[in-house]
Amino acid sequence: MTISTHRGRVDWYDIIIFALAGAIVYPDKILEWLSDKTGKVFGWWHLIFLELVAIGSLIVVMLLLLPSYPKLDWWEPVLFVGLLAAIRIGVWVAMQIFGLDD
Repeated sequence: MTISTHRGRVDWYDIIIFALAGAIVYPDKILEWLSDKTGKVFGWWHLIFLELVAIGSLIVVMLLLLPSYPKLDWWEPVLFVGLLAAIRIGVWVAMQIFGLDD
């Protein structure tokens, strides 16, 4: 099973869209990773800024790619964000049920 099952393969722009969807769904993990690498502390303003940059970048990428790639559908980023959000919610529910800590 591939990311885009209706085309049967993963294109290069699927990876870009999936990465931006990951930045939208997991901004706290990205900032935590950056904090570990740089030693700096990031707060809520950094989180909001990262969200705005990720959403804006996803919109710009889609506006640039849609005219050139007819197989790319407008709803794919929504699908990727929804898929990652469902995984994140599922993991959170499982952690709450089984009392695990990340």
